[in-house]
Amino acid sequence: MVNGNTSTATIFSLLDGIENFNTLEEVILQIARRLLVAVLEALDDALMPAKPKRYRIAGFRYRTITCLYGDITFKRRLYVKATRKKKRGEGRFLLDEALNLRQGKRLTGRLLKLAVSLATRLPFRQAAEIMAEAGMGQLSHMTIHSEVKRNGLEQKGLQEALRNKLFVSGEEPQGKKKKVPALFIEADGIMIPLQRSKQERIEVKVGIVYEGWIEKGNARHLKNPRVVMGIYEDGEQFWEALTTEIARYYEIDEKTIYVVNGDGASWIQKTAKEQLPGAIVQLDRYHLHRDIRQAYGNETARGLMEILAKGQEQVFLDTMEALIEEAPNRKNKQQRQKVYDYCQRYRDNLLDYRLRLPRQLEGLKLYGMGVAETTVDKKIAIRMKKRGMSWSEAGATAMVALLMLKANGELAAWLEKKMPQVEKNPVKVIKEKKIVKEDVEAWLRKRVPALVGPEAGTDWVKYTLRQLTRISGAIF
Repeated sequence: MVNGNTSTATIFSLLDGIENFNTLEEVILQIARRLLVAVLEALDDALMPAKPKRYRIAGFRYRTITCLYGDITFKRRLYVKATRKKKRGEGRFLLDEALNLRQGKRLTGRLLKLAVSLATRLPFRQAAEIMAEAGMGQLSHMTIHSEVKRNGLEQKGLQEALRNKLFVSGEEPQGKKKKVPALFIEADGIMIPLQRSKQERIEVKVGIVYEGWIEKGNARHLKNPRVVMGIYEDGEQFWEALTTEIARYYEIDEKTIYVVNGDGASWIQKTAKEQLPGAIVQLDRYHLHRDIRQAYGNETARGLMEILAKGQEQVFLDTMEALIEEAPNRKNKQQRQKVYDYCQRYRDNLLDYRLRLPRQLEGLKLYGMGVAETTVDKKIAIRMKKRGMSWSEAGATAMVALLMLKANGELAAWLEKKMPQVEKNPVKVIKEKKIVKEDVEAWLRKRVPALVGPEAGTDWVKYTLRQLTRISGAIF
């Protein structure tokens, strides 16, 4: 609240030359940028008396960073430590160190968070254009790409570290864990195009782990789903990564029932049993029905699936085999033979999991499974495949790691942790608070060189910045 020392005319002088709210907003952003520059340079002044021993000032250097207000350029002192031979040593910027400004990096923490988050939704060029249109500085798409790659590869490294701890060192992830009677797992993969590689495509493996289903009205949702996705050397690595994710949130109990659903890929149907002994693995109903329909026709496929639903897998296989000879042509006969061989190979995985449970799961309604393909489409394909784009292997690995965080609702929190934290000096803070109580306007004049510097006579200082200092003083 403004007291009597500040007149209405003083406040409204800020509106001189303002045509509408949009121009007012732009003026305020300009003021914010200039004020931020002034404060940064004032902080650099304040750090000078505390420079390390044997360091001398080697002059000023300019730096441009992009923050939420747009691009700002400021100068700060370069400190150099001379060696005994009086040669220049490594330079330091005390201001950069005090504010944890990353060397050679242009984006500030909050803008980094926004840029990376936006890039998981849109191509890099579009992300850069949108940020520029919003007045957040002129970022190149390559800048955003490099930040995505750096952050994504770091996240992938953390995932690999957890996997290695569990499967190499035998160290289980720490933290509060649940004990559940069953976990449902769905797996699928998607091929994405590569560039500058001997391989044309590479597979992203995806898994979804959930505790069951929740009914809300007429809708049904997965209960506590978690997504695991990545580019792995083989199926074994994928299942190790998925098991690691399970170990982070659930107690590993021999009584826990694992149900795995997936298409006919061997890394799902075969490797899942090797990595999760005792797991109930089933062929995904959608893919199975589709393959049979293409080979045998709609009506026959419907009848075969009804036989299978009754738990009669041998009748199902015998019927399929008998119908091979009734194929209308040689090509269709080969197609039917191929589908039959596929079903015969995975005959233990043919029946619906609900017919194979070792015990009844009390309090848990059971439904058919098959959400993996939709998850792949929504979480990966839209961003990485459907716009005709191609990736380097490192770039794809990084993006998938960030998309995994996003799918689990953890991207914003993880990027927040990545933001540089300003180290505060308690003595300085207390001292400055005392100064503020004595004379706010004087403190601001002292800390904002523009009020007494070469720009002191410009309109923005005379009619805007000075008024802001007076208003601030009145408010405090």
